[in-house]
Amino acid sequence: MFCSKCGNTMPDGASVCPNCGHSSAPTVKFDIKALIKDQGLVAIILKLIAVVNLLITFILAICIASKLNMFDLSGFGGFLIVFLIGLVNSSLIYAAADISGKLNKK
Repeated sequence: MFCSKCGNTMPDGASVCPNCGHSSAPTVKFDIKALIKDQGLVAIILKLIAVVNLLITFILAICIASKLNMFDLSGFGGFLIVFLIGLVNSSLIYAAADISGKLNKK
C-alpha cells in the first residue's frame, strides 16, 4: 500500500502515512444540496415526518400500554393496536415521499 500524497510505502491497514501524516482513510461527505436535487425537498421532509411519526406513535403506545397494565393482555393489545396504526400511517407517508422523489426525477 502506498501513500497517495508522498508515495511512501504504508503498512497494510494503516489509515495515516507514517512519513507525511496524510490520511488515506476515505472521507464521507454528506451533500445536502445533491440530496435535495436528487429526491426533492418535499420527499426529504415527508421521510423525516414519517420517522418522527413512528417514534411518537411508539412512545404513545408505551404510555397507553402502561396505563392499561402492559402485563395484562388488554394492555399489550392496546399497545399493539396503537403501534400498528402508527406503523401503517408512517408507511403511507414514506410511500408518498418515495412517489414524490420519483416525480421529482422526471
